[in-house]
Amino acid sequence: MFSGLSLETRMLLFQNPEIQIFLFLAFFCSGILVAGILLRKSYPIYLKLYFSLFLLSLVVFIVSPSRVLGFIASGNFQAISPKRFHINENYFFVEQQAIQSADLDSVTSYKVIREMGFFHKTLTRDVLLPVKTDSVAVIEFQENTNIFVRIYFQNNKGTDSININVPLVLNRDSSKLIQKENNLN
Repeated sequence: MFSGLSLETRMLLFQNPEIQIFLFLAFFCSGILVAGILLRKSYPIYLKLYFSLFLLSLVVFIVSPSRVLGFIASGNFQAISPKRFHINENYFFVEQQAIQSADLDSVTSYKVIREMGFFHKTLTRDVLLPVKTDSVAVIEFQENTNIFVRIYFQNNKGTDSININVPLVLNRDSSKLIQKENNLN
């Protein structure tokens, strides 16, 4: 497949992140396929054990499908474990996988979630925090209303802090909007 390419071209091709992700996806999926074939036939046990490790990913998929799909699609553990800061009890700031703002060097988008066992509920999105955020201190917490926090972060001059008020939007009730649309007709 790559025999007609020079060594330099092949090296540059494999350094491309999109090619790496594709190769990892091919490796992972072919491992699951080969595992299914090898377990049904009479092959040495060490081959069956090696390829059965790929089948363990199916068990993990049943428990947490988004983590497995994120890992397969990116080949990167960071993609499935976003940065998070504890706020209060089961409330967290979690880094949002979204298009960044124009000022990429200074802020990152976070969302506020409430964990409920295996599941979580997103309460607020697009909370902009400094990129080098160290920690979060709760000043006032009003459940189902808002959170007033102090954000500590690093900048050129050392450690700094800002206070932000994060309103919690617990439901997306669009009944008023629908009523207005109905009244226009």
